[in-house]
Amino acid sequence: SNASFTANEEISGNNFVAYYPYNNISADNNILTYTLPINIGDAITIPNAPMIAESTTNEFNFKHTCGFVRFSITGSHRIKNLKLTGNNNEKISGKGTIDVEAKVPILSMSSDALDYINLFFIPSIELSSEKAKDFYFIVPVGKFTKGLTLEITYVNDDSSTTVIKKS
Repeated sequence: SNASFTANEEISGNNFVAYYPYNNISADNNILTYTLPINIGDAITIPNAPMIAESTTNEFNFKHTCGFVRFSITGSHRIKNLKLTGNNNEKISGKGTIDVEAKVPILSMSSDALDYINLFFIPSIELSSEKAKDFYFIVPVGKFTKGLTLEITYVNDDSSTTVIKKS
């Protein structure tokens, strides 16, 4: 949630910006570019999401630029993949930008971004009827005016698949 930075050399300036994850964001002046994954291999742990911190000292408090959607699923099946879509064609994966100088920096999706996110599990994830398993999606900040749809692909005992949609 926060970090403190030091440097071996003199650093000048009044305002400093830090962003995370460093290796997945490119910077051009005050605009950061980040790509929300379209295909994700592990959604059981809370995924890394782009964060921004501004400071006038060496102390930084990071703030998320995206939101999280969590689904808790129970059952006696194995899940092959999950697909999340906005019901009003919202752009929720692909390239977006963050304006560091905005009052509240958030990830804004580009016009060529996609309207779905896929989570693939290899091998399949076994569910439990007694205890829910949580799955997390990173989504851009915004209103899903007609809600979301989660498409669950189950693996049957004969290795065929069954798709169930929940809106």
